[in-house]
Amino acid sequence: MNIELIYDNICPNVEAAREVLSNALEQSGLPGKWDELNKDDGECPKHAKYYGSPTILVNGKDVAGLEPDSGMDCCRIYDHGEDGMKGIPTVDMIISAIQNFRE
Repeated sequence: MNIELIYDNICPNVEAAREVLSNALEQSGLPGKWDELNKDDGECPKHAKYYGSPTILVNGKDVAGLEPDSGMDCCRIYDHGEDGMKGIPTVDMIISAIQNFRE
């Protein structure tokens, strides 16, 4: 399974995204390892440039179901239901994305 965390240098939510990703992997019984792709790095793969920051991909698919968009040089927000909108995905979003690729 390939997991990527895409971010940019000025994103205030990167550390929180790392924490929810780590929690989701732990709850899923997976090692706490993923690739980090800094959009500001000249070596960053092209596909990462089509997502806002932070974005978590599981096997190339966004955990919130967002499709890539060439205009996504911005911060991401995620719907947390009754808790409103936040700058990181929920642990449940990540776990659900992982489970979809396990089945």
